[in-house]
Amino acid sequence: MNRRDTEAQSIQYSKGPLCLRASVVFRKKPRAGFTLLEVLVAVSVIAMILSIVYSTFARTVESKEYVELGNDAYHRARWAMDKITMDLASAFVNPGRETNTLFLALSHDVNGMPMDELHFTSFAHVQLNPNAAESDQAEISYKVAYVSELEKFQLWRREDAIIDAEPMTGGEELVLVDDLIAFNVRLYDGTAWTDQWDSRPYDLIADAEGGEPQEAEVFQTDEMIKAAPAAAEVTIAVRGPDIRPIIFTSKIKIELSAIDLTAEDEGEAGEEGETGEEDGQGGAASGGIDAAPRKPGIKGGGFVGGG
Repeated sequence: MNRRDTEAQSIQYSKGPLCLRASVVFRKKPRAGFTLLEVLVAVSVIAMILSIVYSTFARTVESKEYVELGNDAYHRARWAMDKITMDLASAFVNPGRETNTLFLALSHDVNGMPMDELHFTSFAHVQLNPNAAESDQAEISYKVAYVSELEKFQLWRREDAIIDAEPMTGGEELVLVDDLIAFNVRLYDGTAWTDQWDSRPYDLIADAEGGEPQEAEVFQTDEMIKAAPAAAEVTIAVRGPDIRPIIFTSKIKIELSAIDLTAEDEGEAGEEGETGEEDGQGGAASGGIDAAPRKPGIKGGGFVGGG
């Protein structure tokens, strides 16, 4: 034992007949350290601090993912709306007797939500190959499809650069919106808004082919025959990051429509003047182009956009 590390605690003397007895007791110096209670308190404090830091970091990561998913869904819906707007603004129907051009809008409901369908000819084709036998005319379709493997609806866009005798088939297809909730289309015929449109002249087609007239898929008015609507209202609802829909609505004036809105505007102005004289106040006509009622069932929340 090293004497530098020890200390004499006591010396006891006892008398005996023969000799002097002495006993020396040595004890080690206590070394510095932590008690078990101190260690438990320190571990508890460290665990509490780590849990606070982790929860803060986890919330930050969740917020980042939420914003990124919301931005992705928002930009997809915005891009889809811009594409539909460009296509519809250039839509046209050739009023000639023998033509493959058309404007067809069909209204569908799935579980109370609008899932409409569009087929039309347009001048919106972009010619990527200058040597291709193409022009700016094209067949364009928008249709909703349900993907059972993914358990969600998708909005598909079809484009065929050649306008042929089957203007609703052929060409290339791509997914425009991946997680669709609703796709609603309404058309303006110069006096009122309608959910469906069919420009095909069935009587003329039957006469040319020598057969019986076919029935239109929708209720046709005189304004629809061989004409594109004057305007369209399109609503797209896609699923946001927290299930709430992201909604875009846009009204598009179809520039090449044969429907004359000048007379309608003058008639509305006259009606407004008469209303102002009778009631003392003027108001917009209920059937005007800016008075398109939206189908029920589309409620916004979260990110909401307007076109």
